[in-house]
Amino acid sequence: MRKTTCWLIGSGLAAAVLLLLQPGAALAGDWVDTRVTFTISDDNVLAGVWDQSPSAGIGAKRYELFFENLETRDVGDETQTHLVLYKKSPSFFENFEAEAALALEFILSPDEEGELTRDFDDDGSYIKLNYFFRGMDSKDNLSLLCFPYNADRFQLGYSFEIAWGSKLIFPNNTGAVPGLKINYERYFDEDTALYVFGGMKTHPQRDERINELETVYAGLFGFGYDFLGDFRFEMNGGFFQQGANPLILDVDVPIETFGTSARFTYHVGLPISKSVDFKLYRNPPDYVQPPMDEAVYGPDWSWLLAGEFSFVGQTLEDPNAYGSSKIQPAKAAAINIRIKRGWWRFFADAYYRDLAFILLDVPSFTPFVAIPDEADTDFELFFAAGVDYYISKWHFTPGIIAGLQIPATYTGAEVQNMFGLAGTSARRTVVVRDMGDFSILPEGKDAWPMATVKFSFDWMISGYVKAMAEVFYEYDPNATRLARVYPTEEYHRVFKDKENINKVGFSLMLQARF
Repeated sequence: MRKTTCWLIGSGLAAAVLLLLQPGAALAGDWVDTRVTFTISDDNVLAGVWDQSPSAGIGAKRYELFFENLETRDVGDETQTHLVLYKKSPSFFENFEAEAALALEFILSPDEEGELTRDFDDDGSYIKLNYFFRGMDSKDNLSLLCFPYNADRFQLGYSFEIAWGSKLIFPNNTGAVPGLKINYERYFDEDTALYVFGGMKTHPQRDERINELETVYAGLFGFGYDFLGDFRFEMNGGFFQQGANPLILDVDVPIETFGTSARFTYHVGLPISKSVDFKLYRNPPDYVQPPMDEAVYGPDWSWLLAGEFSFVGQTLEDPNAYGSSKIQPAKAAAINIRIKRGWWRFFADAYYRDLAFILLDVPSFTPFVAIPDEADTDFELFFAAGVDYYISKWHFTPGIIAGLQIPATYTGAEVQNMFGLAGTSARRTVVVRDMGDFSILPEGKDAWPMATVKFSFDWMISGYVKAMAEVFYEYDPNATRLARVYPTEEYHRVFKDKENINKVGFSLMLQARF
């Protein structure tokens, strides 16, 4: 089976490369977006041989700090390629235009044991039809965008860190989640513009209770309005069917998620950007900015201030009323600040996520069950700020960023049984860093804030190769481990030693992108 899978992947890559080499295959041309990374890293140089932290080695970066990669799904140290076959051409009909892209992603990465894994998937292939109301040179248009396989580039929210509505929102996801989007854009003048969109996704998933496939649906909508040249207000929302709740026999009590997100932005001199993972692959590749591009600097002040909020509801089993459901609210918010002046860049971020929002795609702390009223929960809140300076003569950028994180927690007596812990039924606290990333605290102990500071050094060697170095210090008093005093004693949770609470790590990377 494994040899067959590798043969299919290799055949697909070979076919894509051959297509790329065919002359005249597409009018607008085809291209490859490739990133090759060599990394030496250590997540904690203070850790000993028994501290579940391997020594420094070559491979993927062994850590991800809480304020990193807020606008992308990738860590940044992956070796990956996107093979894109793209075509755009005028239609046979006046003011119509058609475009399409086949976007394939191939990633090489080592797992925890060091074995090389290979992921090959669609990354937003699409067909797009555009109609221009006032001729092909105008901006006013109506477009139909169809994703035949993977509509993850069509999500709700704005900051990637708190976006929602990806394929993971379907709890029994078994593969492709296609979708479509209809978008209308109107430009009144240079300072005023409007967009409105609506769309849908569908997903076939199996109802485990009756072992039958069912199709679930999602509807998405939104709008944005630019005014006075410097302001934009945006709002979007959606409704997602997620199938039957496996814990409830009544088929009329399904899981559903619905909500809305809004963002207000004020900017002068800096464009309003969105995550690279929300953009379509096109040719020329100016829609997907590779990290090798050096920032654009100028003598004047420029800035961007954005504030975002999301409110989502999810129907889950009511823990206090067997066989019935209740709506569990989930909230998230973000404030982003960007400032440039000369060769200096300043940035600051603040993010808020409550526990229900962090676990929206699970769904909930106990899967498919709403958080009980007797449980105590705390939200996640973190702040990060940094500055860097570009030395143009050397193409060198040193920088520093520091952050403080107050983690989300869940405290309840049922933690004992959920995690198979020994001891009494006393209430325990669990630190929830993300989906599947928990730290169970010792009995009767509470969570503490965590702090991190990172120094970074980027050196552009050429237009497509750069060297990067990072050194960080992290204080994490919530790190725990299992321990026992006597061989016959049951394991119990204790805080890790100071060498694991105070972490010092580093990474050295040489990366090419072409």
